[in-house]
Amino acid sequence: MNISELHKNLNKNNIENCYILFGKDENLIKSNINIILNKILDKNFKDLNYTEFDGNTLEDIEEIKNACETVPFMSNKRVVCVYRANFLKHKNKSIKKNELNKNTKESNESDENNKVFNDLKEYIKSIPSHCVLILYYAFQDKREKVSSNIYKLNKNACIVEVSFDEEGVKYKRKYKENQIKNEIKKFFNNRNKDIGKVELENFYIYVKDYNLGVIENEVEKLCCYAFQRDITKEDIKIMFFKRSNDDIFDLINFIFNKNVVKSIRSLNEILLKGQKIESIVPIISSHLRKMLHIKIAVEKGKNKHTISKELNLHPYACEVIINQCKRFTLKQIEDAIKFSINCDENIKNQYIEYKDKKLELEILILKIISNNGKINNRP
Repeated sequence: MNISELHKNLNKNNIENCYILFGKDENLIKSNINIILNKILDKNFKDLNYTEFDGNTLEDIEEIKNACETVPFMSNKRVVCVYRANFLKHKNKSIKKNELNKNTKESNESDENNKVFNDLKEYIKSIPSHCVLILYYAFQDKREKVSSNIYKLNKNACIVEVSFDEEGVKYKRKYKENQIKNEIKKFFNNRNKDIGKVELENFYIYVKDYNLGVIENEVEKLCCYAFQRDITKEDIKIMFFKRSNDDIFDLINFIFNKNVVKSIRSLNEILLKGQKIESIVPIISSHLRKMLHIKIAVEKGKNKHTISKELNLHPYACEVIINQCKRFTLKQIEDAIKFSINCDENIKNQYIEYKDKKLELEILILKIISNNGKINNRP
């Protein structure tokens, strides 16, 4: 079953006793679990009729059974949720003796996962009618495939693949526009902040290619920026529209003049204004390649006019880079290019959170600045 089918069934009040959700975006999975909860539970009694467990710490299902069999309070239903139920991933295979001796800890964990899975498989056949049991797990990387264990539960559970793909082609389509906008509205509502239709359209244009985790971070930044007043188009323009080349030019100058404080401050300002992290690293890499060409050319005795013609650079820009090259050896520039390539690969990983991408970029800047050279710490 996909998300659209799940929502249709919920709208028809077709409630299952057990739901198992899986997908690559944990925030999206949680969002759909909340839709199920809101459909089943009265918000006034939610705390009394909702129990959750961490699937990573389960050694058996006794606590789950006790929670499921507890009678709901002032409600027809109660809900039990097992989040990050990674035991669903493990296939129920016997462990060979040599593998057992080789890694006892891993095999014990596998045994525990198999026991939890097998016990759960039997239990969901007889879940009380007053209880809805929800389990989910998120893929750890885009190459991960659905465990065969999931389909062993298909007879007694509603299996939901969490992606916005109506035709069943896994993980290839973008989220539907109206569904992303609904999620954005929820993020603002959770922060007691309203956003108008026009403002929402403007905001959506900027964040439409991000996953929900990054979008929520952007919502948080915008709410902090607007603080206690309503969000305007001007706020979004200031925060999220592409910045002028001057900001990037300043950042490049601070980095290659080895000024740590101004580099990090400039980076924070650029990111606060809405520049994408993914767009900054290629600019740094491009500048490093120019430095490499110019450094080699200078060492061969060429002057700035010859170099500027060869590289199609303005003479002033060429002179600036020549002066920057004086702060770096040829090997330091080559090392910095390697650092930038590695950083670019890391931040392009869609499963890395925004704060980790920012950290990767900060580390790159520090590596370039501190690569066996004199550092300028003046603000």
